[in-house]
Amino acid sequence: MNSISQLLDDGLNTLSAEESIIIGRRYLVKNNDTDYQIYTEMHLGKTKYYKMKKRAVNKMGIHLNLEFYK
Repeated sequence: MNSISQLLDDGLNTLSAEESIIIGRRYLVKNNDTDYQIYTEMHLGKTKYYKMKKRAVNKMGIHLNLEFYK
């Protein structure tokens, strides 16, 4: 059985580089950044950022075999 850290690492590897940065900065660091900080520093528009974040969270959920609802 894979460890949680290995599952997360494998899941991050399925994401695009930008998606991986978003998930890492938003959820996987001790002092996580706000959405606003992330999308302004990445020079992304608010709408594009939230679409990318949603897609990344969905990909991670699928990889981790989690159920999610709209």
